[in-house]
Amino acid sequence: MVSIDIDNFKQFNLEEGRLEGNQLLRAIAREILGVVRSIDFAARLGGDEFAILMPQTTAQRGCQAAERIRRRVRQLRRDEHMATVSVGIAAYPEDAGSKEDLIKKARSAMRRAQRDGGDIVRVKGAYL
Repeated sequence: MVSIDIDNFKQFNLEEGRLEGNQLLRAIAREILGVVRSIDFAARLGGDEFAILMPQTTAQRGCQAAERIRRRVRQLRRDEHMATVSVGIAAYPEDAGSKEDLIKKARSAMRRAQRDGGDIVRVKGAYL
């Protein structure tokens, strides 16, 4: 599972307005959809958070997809603002034994990426 959160999105909305924020959300969603395969399931969880379920995918392959998304999002520009995302990865069954644990671990890795300054992919607490 890939957990994605837009860095500093609340600040972006305050400075640029919700219309620009909505446009940024749509642009990031397009970038995510440009990376996922037909067997994957991508969704917006709410606010500025997205998730991707990637069946039949190792943590390493998930990291490669997450890194492509991170790089593509980084190239998005809204006026003088560069968009970045914090991304967390967890794999089943290597990292989690249940769907609840999988979600928890992917979100925990994403929060670590945020604490480390954002614009990074984290897996099980490791730097990439």
